[in-house]
Amino acid sequence: MKGNSFKSPKEGIRAQIQHLKAYANADALKCACVDPRFQYVERGCAEYVEWLGIQENPNRKGWAAGAGYGAKILSILAQILNKEGGDGYVFEMKAVQKGENGNHVLLVQEILRARGFKGKNGQELSLDKDCGTNTVYAIKQYQRARDKVNPGICGSVDGIAGPKTLQDMIAL
Repeated sequence: MKGNSFKSPKEGIRAQIQHLKAYANADALKCACVDPRFQYVERGCAEYVEWLGIQENPNRKGWAAGAGYGAKILSILAQILNKEGGDGYVFEMKAVQKGENGNHVLLVQEILRARGFKGKNGQELSLDKDCGTNTVYAIKQYQRARDKVNPGICGSVDGIAGPKTLQDMIAL
């Protein structure tokens, strides 16, 4: 079966991300839709990577019919992150905990905010590169939510975005 073609690699990647977003949630796209398959997805049916496989999805919806699809994706990601000679990423993956400052904190804040996790004050997280009380609270909420779906996926619920939590955040 012939796949879709796009004007540029950037457009092809955007289409893939849009397709995954269709499975993940029902939020509106921020850019024009370039995914020709977008309309065929039941929006929000696979909120987590683990649910992309139809057999593992509690609603029996998803991307792939093969067993363990989401686990296979997470395994590939783990191999990329743990490859010898570096962390496998184009930026440093540094733990985020109370008192930390910098772009690594900003990345975690952006991920948490994009997924709807709020601070202890009930407000959207400020994208201020500072891991204060609200960011720690949102990290804990994320860890609790993920632990319900996949126990131990983030390690512990401690408010620290360490290696397991960071890997999970990026994989979703």
